[in-house]
Amino acid sequence: FWLKSLSIGVIRSIPSELHRLPIFSSYLCKMKAFTLAVVAVSATAASFYSGAQPDVHVEMLCTNAGLSKVRRDSFISSTPPDVLSKVEFSMGVNARQYGGGPAELLKYQRLVNLTAEQQKNGGSLKTQGHLSSGSLACALGHYSIWQKAAQRPGWTVVLEDDASVRPGVDWNKIVNVATSNNRMGFVWLEGRPCGPGWGTAAYSLSQSFAQKLLRMYKFDKVVDGWLLEDVVPRHLPGVCPKALDMPFMHGKDFRDDGLHGGESEIRND
Repeated sequence: FWLKSLSIGVIRSIPSELHRLPIFSSYLCKMKAFTLAVVAVSATAASFYSGAQPDVHVEMLCTNAGLSKVRRDSFISSTPPDVLSKVEFSMGVNARQYGGGPAELLKYQRLVNLTAEQQKNGGSLKTQGHLSSGSLACALGHYSIWQKAAQRPGWTVVLEDDASVRPGVDWNKIVNVATSNNRMGFVWLEGRPCGPGWGTAAYSLSQSFAQKLLRMYKFDKVVDGWLLEDVVPRHLPGVCPKALDMPFMHGKDFRDDGLHGGESEIRND
């Protein structure tokens, strides 16, 4: 504060007649630049010493299916109030409402606007060699949340409806882990992608990383496989916290709620 006041005082003490002289014009420009730098550093320091947290938003992806409601109710009843108060429930696409498969889902869904290339790829999206409207619905849901994340500063925690908060985890813990990878802007928050498994039950991303995903994703791969294989593989520094630091768990409920493309859909396609 005193550096800012001093620099402003020095600028104001120079007689206005001298402002037009080249030497003083150059001097004033440097002083103004110095003042702006001081203000920026002061704001950062004030935020640090006041313990202010970065902006973190939480979006849980759900559907209108009965099973999704059961999972959502379970999450609400088991989640600490300081965490639950930060969660917004985002309604995705229930693939079970579109009996014609991915092509019909793409024709009638109104969740996101897709390019012609994305439409074409999404219509032939497969899981384990089978056309999967559930995997497409999952991708559409994540894409819609990326669009929200790309529009607001800070970080967004993305949850699927089968995620749950690990016992003993509070909001401060979630914020600390979710924002721990400033260099890349992405953190896996549930253990499977950091081990031998897959899944997009819980992760965090920054505004700039969300914008990057929107530019990159063409709906030509299942969303969790694409993220883990092509964008944020587990070996990259910072994307995988220590196992004991993971703030979320996967519910291990693989029944199909129209969002995840569960086993029943793979058999029937």
